[in-house]
Amino acid sequence: MNNEPKRPMRTVPKQNNSGASPSGNKNRTAYPNGTHTRSDVPRPQSASHPQNTSQRPNASQRPQNTSQRTNNSAARNVSSGTRRRSASGAPAPRPRTSSASHKKRTINPTPFIIAAIVLIIVIIVVAKCSADPSSAKVSAGTVSDTAVNTAVPDETTLPPVKASPASAATELGDGIYSQYAILIEASDGKVIAEKNADMTAYPASLTKIMTAVVTLENITDLEATYTLEDDMFDYIYSQSAATAGYEAGETVRIIDLLNAMLIPSGAEASIALARYVAGSESEFAVMMNAKAKELGMNGTHYVNCTGLHDINHYTTAADMAKLLKYALSNATFKNIVSTQVYYAPATNIHPDGLTFTHTMFKAFTAAGYDIGDVMGGKTGYTDLAGMCLASYEVKGGKTYICVTMGAGDGTNSTAWHVMDADTIYKSFT
Repeated sequence: MNNEPKRPMRTVPKQNNSGASPSGNKNRTAYPNGTHTRSDVPRPQSASHPQNTSQRPNASQRPQNTSQRTNNSAARNVSSGTRRRSASGAPAPRPRTSSASHKKRTINPTPFIIAAIVLIIVIIVVAKCSADPSSAKVSAGTVSDTAVNTAVPDETTLPPVKASPASAATELGDGIYSQYAILIEASDGKVIAEKNADMTAYPASLTKIMTAVVTLENITDLEATYTLEDDMFDYIYSQSAATAGYEAGETVRIIDLLNAMLIPSGAEASIALARYVAGSESEFAVMMNAKAKELGMNGTHYVNCTGLHDINHYTTAADMAKLLKYALSNATFKNIVSTQVYYAPATNIHPDGLTFTHTMFKAFTAAGYDIGDVMGGKTGYTDLAGMCLASYEVKGGKTYICVTMGAGDGTNSTAWHVMDADTIYKSFT
């Protein structure tokens, strides 16, 4: 009889249904869970017992006693939740299974990434669509920009320009009709108010301020004369440019040409001065650009002396204010741009001479505005440049310079530039 202690578990009484002698069980060993096997037969290798490397017993080595197999089976099925223990008494590890129910579940992140990207795009689009560039408030009032847009240059066609930003100043915004504007104090160049002052714009006839500066700095005799050629008029008429009234073959003094250029904005006078000083308009433009560089007008480039439209002919409101401030230091220039009416003397073609009326003063009067403290300036207009005005005011012992550009509805029938200058001067000086 086997005296080996047994684990107190429910067991099935041994039966000898097969008629085998009891000695057939003399080598049986009891497992802790109540099952029995022969001690001289190695345990079969299985997935649940990877440490056993013995071979599975063949049929002749398996216990033949039916009751024993029944007892073993019953002991193993005492509790489905009971884990088999090793000989040392520690619970044996649960067998691993490849069942799909035990596979680790993973989440595919791709749908979440796509959803996040779509959400970001929608937020950006909504933000751009909801932006209202016309909502800015200005101290000078508010008006619609719609009428002005057709008169300003398409800035996508303008060449890039590096210009120093204007110093901190009041934003004019939509309170004026002009797309570009600036007000400075002439004594120190301090910027008082501005709107897109460093953005590139077409100057139109404000160009003639630089033409006058270069001329005055490169001649010594204002009484010298120049005879106007036929070919310059062919070009002027083809461009529908304004003239002061001189004709081909007419001999005119330099001082009269300066007045004819700055007061009624005569294109023939501009070209005549350019040819007199430099021999050709293109060579004169080189001199203009050199002067602009000298004055620090980094946002300006000239290709002609009249301001007729050219995509490579551009400036900024800030540069024009800087130029006018410099030009006013020349007494001859300041006297001319401050003259409301000039009587040019007789010539070989005009024995009675010509009378020039200042376009700026005429515009103030036509618009019903009092000239007030505005002393002088220069107007300009082309379809793409819009209505432009560079002027100066003397008030309270101080001189202020105001430049407005890109105003109007594509015509020069309304003095939008005058309205803006009047608004700016009255609001800030």
